[in-house]
Amino acid sequence: MVLRAIITSQQQQRRHGVEDEEEEEEGEEEDLERGGGDRKKARRRARPWWMLVVAGLFFGGSAITSRAEAPPSSYQKPVVAFNATGVENLVMVAGHAVTITESLNGVDRNDRHWYLLDYQRGKDLPGEFVAHVRKGVEMAHEDERALLVFSGGQTRSDAGPRSEAQSYYFIAEHFGWWGHPDVAARTATEEFARDSFENVLFSLCRFAEIANDTYPRRVAVVSFDFKRRRFADVHAKALRLPNFRYVPMNPHETNPESRFDRREAEDGERRTLRTFLRDPFGCGRVLARKRQSRDPFRRSVPYGPRCPAMAPLLTHCGPTASFNHTLPWDNTS
Repeated sequence: MVLRAIITSQQQQRRHGVEDEEEEEEGEEEDLERGGGDRKKARRRARPWWMLVVAGLFFGGSAITSRAEAPPSSYQKPVVAFNATGVENLVMVAGHAVTITESLNGVDRNDRHWYLLDYQRGKDLPGEFVAHVRKGVEMAHEDERALLVFSGGQTRSDAGPRSEAQSYYFIAEHFGWWGHPDVAARTATEEFARDSFENVLFSLCRFAEIANDTYPRRVAVVSFDFKRRRFADVHAKALRLPNFRYVPMNPHETNPESRFDRREAEDGERRTLRTFLRDPFGCGRVLARKRQSRDPFRRSVPYGPRCPAMAPLLTHCGPTASFNHTLPWDNTS
């Protein structure tokens, strides 16, 4: 059918060739008079239809396919205005790693999305990190007076100046807050903590910054189950938190087939716990050196001037019993 149309068209072109040439010349002259001066444009307009058919057969198919397969316009995330008015309680999710890829598709499954140390690879940790984020979001959704804080600084030089806290925030955003977009308006980041004690300490100050110098009535912390003693028996007691709740996350409950090595994790935790028992404020040689190694970009902790009621706590170094200053949450019931 196409060849027959082409032959017929060629015969018509021979019959009316003079007319076509005259029309083409007129078109060129009109373009020149308009200032276009583009003979190629004139020829394209005068080109017979059968040439367009042939061009379509050879080139049009790919053009049509590319239009059909073109990705939709980028999804625009809804903007949720931050509004933490009336918050009374704190839900803190302690960060453990930094994301290093722009796309977060598969961030709950693939190590490549995360900056992980060698001993952390191949342990199904991405799914566990995302589970911590989701747990914090769900807890904040259940408590409309809770401020959700993701805590963790820029701890890895090879990962660049990306913070653990911001990585967790972007994960929550990537998953659409698991159907709870209301939580986004009550979520903040704390991006200076270098260890678990600072996760709690600095998040208390972030709460005060946001809640007009008031402090939380209740504090809940989400982290690994094997770190319960460190948070509940050491950090919470050193900070004299009256209403503290620890929310343990078990990797093998999150994923029954997880390759997470619990024995290895518990061995490492026992060593860290002993260090914090000797040095609850983390200012001794061992923990101070670890903090320094987790601050490769040499960022200055800003919380002293911002939370004057916590100033003695932020600068204290020594055993828990030696801290006898009044704290803003001492009379919280």
